[in-house]
Amino acid sequence: MENSLFADRSNFEFRNTAWLHLLSGVVMFAWVGVIAIFIRETYGPVPVFLYYGVALFSLIGLHYLAQAFDQRIQVRIDQNGISDRRNGIGVIPWKEISGLNLKRRRSQWLMSLSVVHPEFIAERATPIDRWLSKIFVIKSFKEVRIPLEDAHVTEDLRRFIYSVAGSSDMAVKLGQ
Repeated sequence: MENSLFADRSNFEFRNTAWLHLLSGVVMFAWVGVIAIFIRETYGPVPVFLYYGVALFSLIGLHYLAQAFDQRIQVRIDQNGISDRRNGIGVIPWKEISGLNLKRRRSQWLMSLSVVHPEFIAERATPIDRWLSKIFVIKSFKEVRIPLEDAHVTEDLRRFIYSVAGSSDMAVKLGQ
């Protein structure tokens, strides 16, 4: 019975962790307040250019707070492929993936996908990603990185990835 449950599990959906993003947003706002008070107490009147820093940290804090309440599906892994709504690429079919590396980086999992045809990713990349690739002299889009929340990497997901990889020549490396 247990094996049939793993075989039936072929759809994995990941959402934002509300408490993590909420905490990050609150920390950003607290950091802005502490810095502003420190500068005012130490140096007197706050120079105008520091308001840009306050505005930047406030916008980052607002972003994290907005993410905390966004419960839409961020990453979907199923029989069709892998889709990360945050990068704007859409669904990356399994036949386009030549390698998959899942490793833990501190408290978060990172899935790195090597693609067969980098032009498939390049034509779907956002204009900002294409612009950044020119600035940082990235020659191709041969790797896509997808961060995953820690609590969602389960044995079911590992078994599903191995079952998909078993029907192709995809290289898979799953960390612990």
